[in-house]
Amino acid sequence: MQAGSSKPASEIIKSMTRGKTNRISPEALVKYFRPLELWLRVQNRDEPLIGWSSNYHDVALFAPQRGGVGRSAGSYLLIISVLCFLV
Repeated sequence: MQAGSSKPASEIIKSMTRGKTNRISPEALVKYFRPLELWLRVQNRDEPLIGWSSNYHDVALFAPQRGGVGRSAGSYLLIISVLCFLV
């Protein structure tokens, strides 16, 4: 994780994939965890909300900005941290 603060994400990804690529996609992880997500949705469907509910203004703070190029640094950080956890 230290390298993430001093090197670009594409360089870290290239070193993690042994030079094969400098881009990764979260689609394989999303596909792998899709059954768990569906199961959790069913399990939590009738459960009461614990905590607080969000409104549009709360959610808008964390929405991706339009007009950006490619993925944000946050999404790369999430992908890299998941890969590091799995390795």
